[in-house]
Amino acid sequence: MTNLEWYVAYTYPKFEKRVSEAISRTGVQAFLPLQMSVRQWSDRKKKIELPLFPNYVFAYTSVQMLSELRLIDGITRFISFGGKFAAASNDEIRIIKRLLSNNMTVQRERFSFRVGDPVIINYGPLQGMKGKLVQRNGKNRFVVQIDSIQQALSVEVPANYLRVLTASTPSS
Repeated sequence: MTNLEWYVAYTYPKFEKRVSEAISRTGVQAFLPLQMSVRQWSDRKKKIELPLFPNYVFAYTSVQMLSELRLIDGITRFISFGGKFAAASNDEIRIIKRLLSNNMTVQRERFSFRVGDPVIINYGPLQGMKGKLVQRNGKNRFVVQIDSIQQALSVEVPANYLRVLTASTPSS
């Protein structure tokens, strides 16, 4: 039996709906998470559906089918990391669907932090403080370990206040 997973197609800008429909026409289940957004024009406001993840469409298929789907007009590639195609789990897709089905206001956040990452706080009262990201609890709550004094602080800061330190980051 062929193993089906939710692979992630990367599309040209504003091609998500066309790609989703084209994937479905091949007999493959497509998922394009959409949410309502109010846009202001000079003379009116209008509610429109926008992709939750711009340029991304999920396809529930086998890895063998990806080369055929790649030929669909509007798909530039399938997302991969380290030479392996990225696949969302059924649980992740279920969570996205559940959030969207409850008419919650969902906002996409930058996903750039991992447990163990060395971080620096760029803004706020702890600006300049360096440590490690130990865990993330709830909305924008980070526990940062301060190695130099062997203590840990739990700080509530917006994610965009933090920056991951890389090997090339100056240690001032």
